[in-house]
Amino acid sequence: RIGCSIQARWDNAGIIYVGFDLGVGPAAYQCCLAAGEAFTWDDYRGPVWAEASVAAQEVGWGEW
Repeated sequence: RIGCSIQARWDNAGIIYVGFDLGVGPAAYQCCLAAGEAFTWDDYRGPVWAEASVAAQEVGWGEW
């Protein structure tokens, strides 16, 4: 993988915290996504973790 993009679903009610290890959450994250927001990395090739602030939130992602 060269890069990665992640987007929070448009109708999410909570925040999605995105980070680079299992400890991701409100106190430790790379980015936080509200409904419909997206973030793209073009220089990171490791694992990507996400945690939602409320249940049943969804994200879409892609890599290249």
